[in-house]
Amino acid sequence: MDHLERGTSVVELLVAVTIFSVLTAIAVPSVITVRESFDRHFGKSQVEFALRRARSDSVDRGTRGILRFSKDGASYSFGFDYLPFSSAPIEDYVSFIRDLPPKVTVLGDPLVFSSQGFLVDVSGNPTDAKFILSYAGEEYCTGKIHSTGNIEYGC
Repeated sequence: MDHLERGTSVVELLVAVTIFSVLTAIAVPSVITVRESFDRHFGKSQVEFALRRARSDSVDRGTRGILRFSKDGASYSFGFDYLPFSSAPIEDYVSFIRDLPPKVTVLGDPLVFSSQGFLVDVSGNPTDAKFILSYAGEEYCTGKIHSTGNIEYGC
């Protein structure tokens, strides 16, 4: 083998770049789809965890807890309403505020948990509530939380 036969030619380099470009063009849409699916699943899991934590924290503190979704649906907060209870669900102390994944939103009325962990209305009567999860403005999941804390999804 003489000195001129070592290395790669321009043609070989162009073939390699072309193959890489074709494979990238095929893979990118799949990666985007997987990422969107992950964000939707993570958003649902995050809301479910927040519901369970809100219920648990209300029991732990022995007072009424309020889980509130922001107006734009991109975040939520949880806080406590200490005695005397407000006539409208208003937190006296905010325990945490969380953002949802990008493009994921959740819409629903404030959720009030009693000191026994039941979902209640402002009068303290057991109630059920619904919420809607959307991705990029398109609804992908509806949820219903029962007064006992059980959650049902329609995804």
